Amino acid sequence: MTGTPRLLRSLLGTAFGLAIAGILFFQIRNQNIFALLKNLSLSSILLAFFFYSFSTLLRALRWKEMIFSKNISLLTFFWVTSIHNFLNQLLPARTGELSYVVLLRKTQSVPSSEGVATLILARVFDLVAIGVLFLVSLLLFWGKVTVPAYKLFMVTFFSLPVLVLIFVGVFSRQGVERIRLSLSKWGLLKWKWVLKVSDFLIQLAQDLYQIKISGKLLKYALMTLVVWGMKFLAFSFLVRNFPHFGAITFWETVMGTTFSELASTLPIYGFAGLGTIEGGWTLGFLLLGFPQQEVILSAFCFHFLILSFSMVLGILGFVFLRMRGQK
Repeated sequence: MTGTPRLLRSLLGTAFGLAIAGILFFQIRNQNIFALLKNLSLSSILLAFFFYSFSTLLRALRWKEMIFSKNISLLTFFWVTSIHNFLNQLLPARTGELSYVVLLRKTQSVPSSEGVATLILARVFDLVAIGVLFLVSLLLFWGKVTVPAYKLFMVTFFSLPVLVLIFVGVFSRQGVERIRLSLSKWGLLKWKWVLKVSDFLIQLAQDLYQIKISGKLLKYALMTLVVWGMKFLAFSFLVRNFPHFGAITFWETVMGTTFSELASTLPIYGFAGLGTIEGGWTLGFLLLGFPQQEVILSAFCFHFLILSFSMVLGILGFVFLRMRGQK
């Protein structure tokens, strides 16, 4: 039964993405995407790939620091992270997120609760880092945004403490114990699946607590800012190659591409993000006043390149783990 809603969500997300992609593609039907890709600077693509890979390496280092039950080599974590990134971009409805937990359990015997704990913590830091960088870019280009900027400012500014409060309140040991006590009072723990979920949440809270008392949360936060700084730097090398984008700054790239990054976190994310990424990209750069035709054309080119980067690293990761006998 649990597979049916997930399949339905995947199909709806893919259909939604294809519809958006179709609408956008119809508006550039007379322009050649492959001609634009052919004219891109190879040196810029290689630089973008380097910083994209470096961002992945830093992300792997952050997870290596968070895992406390095993001492896993950075190289192994790099390939696990590369596979996770690729599957996350490829599979619909964010189902690729589970690959991180599964890979760690299958190849390194890391408990699922610890994998989930580090994944949740990493995603909280990611959202906060994106929010901080976006807020800086919004303040720098306050007058350039073609919609009332205060709305974007308010959404970004107030989302950060809400995320932190949800994380601290719900996933604290006290919060989980209160949830379990309530379930017990309501007589729901007599159901086996409720009891299993409750036990898993308690173990998850314990693992999160172990990470929090390590005294490295500030270190993780700073690492996350660098991770996203490197990723946005990779994006900027690609964006500057597109027509009418040559003079774009790093912070304009942050502001424009943040929407495509946030779009990729939505449950309606379809297969390979087709349409979802393009829609977010188009919204972000139209807000900055770039020409519509060029924005849509560059959206498809950008998505193709980033998906190619993740595919190269992901395939290499599969090869590495297979050679190591880790399946």
